[in-house]
Amino acid sequence: MNKKKSKIYNIMLLGTLSIIFISLILPYINVFFFKNTSDYAIKINNQTISQEEFIKKYNLEYIKQKKNTKNKITTNINTNNYLLKIYKKTISNIIQESLLKQYIIKINFKIQDLDIKNYIYSQSKFQTNYCFDINKYHQYLNILQISSNEYIKKIKIYLKIQKFLENIYDTDFILENEKKIILKLFSQIRMVQKSHPIKIKSFHNEKNINSKKIKKYFKNNVNELITKEQFTINYILIHKKNIKNIHKNIQKKNQDNIIYTLLNNKITSPLFKKTIKKNKIKIFYTPWITNKSKKSKNLPSKILKYIIKSKLLFKKNNTSIKKYPTTIKTKKNNLYILWIKKYQKQHIKNILNTEQTQHKYQKTLKNIIYKLNSGSQILLNKINLKFKHPKYYFRFNTNNKLTKIIFSQPSPTKRNSVYFSFYQNKKFYIYKFSKILYFKLTSKQKKIIISKFLELHSKAIFNTILKNLYKTAKILYGSSLKQYTIV
Repeated sequence: MNKKKSKIYNIMLLGTLSIIFISLILPYINVFFFKNTSDYAIKINNQTISQEEFIKKYNLEYIKQKKNTKNKITTNINTNNYLLKIYKKTISNIIQESLLKQYIIKINFKIQDLDIKNYIYSQSKFQTNYCFDINKYHQYLNILQISSNEYIKKIKIYLKIQKFLENIYDTDFILENEKKIILKLFSQIRMVQKSHPIKIKSFHNEKNINSKKIKKYFKNNVNELITKEQFTINYILIHKKNIKNIHKNIQKKNQDNIIYTLLNNKITSPLFKKTIKKNKIKIFYTPWITNKSKKSKNLPSKILKYIIKSKLLFKKNNTSIKKYPTTIKTKKNNLYILWIKKYQKQHIKNILNTEQTQHKYQKTLKNIIYKLNSGSQILLNKINLKFKHPKYYFRFNTNNKLTKIIFSQPSPTKRNSVYFSFYQNKKFYIYKFSKILYFKLTSKQKKIIISKFLELHSKAIFNTILKNLYKTAKILYGSSLKQYTIV
């Protein structure tokens, strides 16, 4: 099996034999979500998943997530929100794994007994000096507390799934003519010119807007036109479990002391940013907050209330923000390190720069684009539209929004270019797409493109199978799981 196939199997295989085995030997049980362990966890068609089995798989996912935690100082995996994410992922994995197993049985997918034997004999955990060791094999089964027949059954299911996925990839093909079309599309270079920022009057009857109309509009839309003082907060949460004595860490001057370094450097300083990046510290963000905000995503309401009331993140004169982070220590001895990321003073919007104006602006621009694409050269001179030097765009070496729009446009003709608008840095631009060129792909590039295409196609087939299995499946949740189930 080549490397490209292996990648596909890693993505597509949702339930592997290792998950089944490891979950059988987990040494502890976490009953965070269960009150009545006698109830079943999930029923997928005719298959019942007991709560004991669910807990084992949940614990396995918990261990995996704990190993993948980027930073133990700032990330507490034991919070309810984090545990709930792990829990939902466990549900999803169990359902997909069960549906796939049932489908394999339903279509009577077969493998040879020799495949099972070869697989067992090739496992390094059963080998001594590269030879199969029957004693090691039985020792492993004793640890799992299952018989040889049970083990072989599990191996059989796993190998059937693996073989089924191999068949999806191996039987997927592409016609020669289709291959040529795909390679031609990827060898395209599109020549595009960008205009100067468009300065079209949004209101065609702007001269008719008198002071009385402006005052009336302002009075009726005062809440929309006056922007309140607002700010966003970045913060780091350090749990007491991760640091024994937070107070000492704040006071202790040491090059390796992360907390001291963060608190004693400006938030804009290179050392502050470097410390966060080097230690992979997780930063939480809030949306815009005003002085009247009572709730905010991520930040506890009590902390938010205290910040607003005490003006904690501002200097004493309340006219500017603090340049150094501020700390809040909770009753539970958790530490918040906070600072203002964005700040916006109160101001009155330009009455001609409202959403209504923008809508009319866009409508006018659409009309211009339509006329330009209809071949109106007179309009180009009328609005004095000038373009910069052409730029060349490749399909596969950039992945931004503009490139996607460029390659979604129809092909230009010799007589007529294709025009489209793009909003960038708070300004509107018109782009002129006039020519398609082609470059010669190397044999290596061709292989990568076709291989990627087949990979995506194989994934699409696999996802379609799963989607259909979901649609026809009857899935029931036990009483303890109903409140947490995912759609």
